[in-house]
Amino acid sequence: MIEDNPIGLDQEVAEQLIPTLDEIQCTLWTLYHQYQKHHWLVEGPQFNDLHVFLEENYEEVHKYVDRVAERITALGGIPTSAPDAQAELSHVEHEPEGTYRIRQMLQHDLDAERTLAQVL
Repeated sequence: MIEDNPIGLDQEVAEQLIPTLDEIQCTLWTLYHQYQKHHWLVEGPQFNDLHVFLEENYEEVHKYVDRVAERITALGGIPTSAPDAQAELSHVEHEPEGTYRIRQMLQHDLDAERTLAQVL
């Protein structure tokens, strides 16, 4: 059930927006975890540059997660917060456990970003 929202948006409009916003915030969480995993696992001659790059990315994605979740709340909804429920709603699948070559990790990140861009 969606509660009245403090910004005065029509209830029907809020009911249409909230599920889409929730899918977006769930997708962002998946991307956040993937960037953070890659940040932890990166190695090699470009370690410093890639380590910083991936950290900047997961920090930026976290800001977007927070903004979208707060918008859901402002519209009278409740953002999905359980990891298993988020995974179900995400448009991006969690990368399988394990380590990958850096090019493959970056390709996974790019693919996830493209998927998110298509959703938006």
